[in-house]
Amino acid sequence: MCITIPRKVTTTNPEIKVLINGKEKEVDFSLVEVKEGDFVILQNNVILSTVPQDEADYLLKLLKPVKGGKK
Repeated sequence: MCITIPRKVTTTNPEIKVLINGKEKEVDFSLVEVKEGDFVILQNNVILSTVPQDEADYLLKLLKPVKGGKK
């Protein structure tokens, strides 16, 4: 089983970009309609689904210690 980290959509015009490790990265959005500010789940740089804000916040909070982030 894989765990993916919710990523935030930062740009939608002309391409979709998400924030990964502090850098914007262009991703494929052909499967899901998204807007700027949405949180999404990616697999191989393809957006598979959107994640509600509260779920994304919860998952990011849980994974922060695993990633070695500051509390």
